[in-house]
Amino acid sequence: MAFGQITNRESLSDTMLCLKANADKTYHLGIGEVVSKSTLSTANENRSSLIYFDLAMLLIEQAKQLYIWLILVVN
Repeated sequence: MAFGQITNRESLSDTMLCLKANADKTYHLGIGEVVSKSTLSTANENRSSLIYFDLAMLLIEQAKQLYIWLILVVN
């Protein structure tokens, strides 16, 4: 799912299409074999969204710091 987010995919189907189109490169991305859409769908249903909370908070903090820096540089 991280692959879908990073590559700005709009749906699970879009993510799967992109993975299948680049199946020869997935090993180098650390993904291994492309799994089925139903497997990813089931994993999504069972995975708690809280696993992304720490990452989201880290990214928000970095964005705040960049914003402060930008304001200081512009002024």
